[in-house]
Amino acid sequence: MDQPSSIKLFKENNICCVWDEENEDWYFSIEDFILFLTDCANSDEYIEEMLSRDESLAFNWNTICVTVQMSGENEQIHEVQAVNTQGLFRIIQSIP
Repeated sequence: MDQPSSIKLFKENNICCVWDEENEDWYFSIEDFILFLTDCANSDEYIEEMLSRDESLAFNWNTICVTVQMSGENEQIHEVQAVNTQGLFRIIQSIP
């Protein structure tokens, strides 16, 4: 994933993402999407709770999520947990 990352704007919320040239797919920051979809204060706590409710998601979490490098709003490169479009839809299914 050597392509530069970018930030998408969804209803005034920034979603960090990066294009994977090899797989020809976008990878989105899980943290950013959880914050966007749920309006929760702490995405890590929400993800932990979501995984405890959905055993199938918890079992497959490490195959759905990958660690990628993205630049955030401050332009610094960070390693973040990310999912491609298919993984994003799987996570959305687990949000009540």
